[in-house]
Amino acid sequence: RVCDLIAERAAGGGAEAFYALEFFPPNTPEGARNLISRVDRFGQAPSPPLWVDVTWCLDSGKRAMETLVAAKAVCGLAVQLHLSCTGLTRDMADGVLEDCVEARIFSLMILRGDPQPPGSEWECPHDGFPRARDLVAYIRRKHGDTFSIAVAGHPGGLPGGGGLDAAVHNVRDKVDAGADYVVCQVGFDASEYASLV
Repeated sequence: RVCDLIAERAAGGGAEAFYALEFFPPNTPEGARNLISRVDRFGQAPSPPLWVDVTWCLDSGKRAMETLVAAKAVCGLAVQLHLSCTGLTRDMADGVLEDCVEARIFSLMILRGDPQPPGSEWECPHDGFPRARDLVAYIRRKHGDTFSIAVAGHPGGLPGGGGLDAAVHNVRDKVDAGADYVVCQVGFDASEYASLV
């Protein structure tokens, strides 16, 4: 589990920097071979990523899982499924989580996700998850601590509006729902990150 890898690093003093990589699942067999070859090269680097993250969405579900399984088996890297609430129902979430357990993938990055199609308003499907915290709480109720759960933090404020206070409240809600750790996107103002922390 990724949260355990992070805890091990922190227990060792936390001075050693680490990074993770995020990939979108390839659309073709050739793309899959190319991606796994690149991931394997990263895994053989003097300072390999602590984990790799593959994005799951309605269109890429099976390909995302196959990519994670290959990255884990072929490259020997820790893997994390990047799971969005966009279009996700409870039945679908149950299926994805069952697939994760079967594939022994126990790390998740939970996001509300972007609207589909891009530029439209975000809509929660019937029996879906309106916010990332709702999906985090659902996973914890059904699976306890089986999964390591990461969530997003937004140092510059929430996407679509809301300043620092809203961003802090949002992160706190997700942690209270059961998130193990928070990942922030690249920021260019260190004071915004420090304020969020």
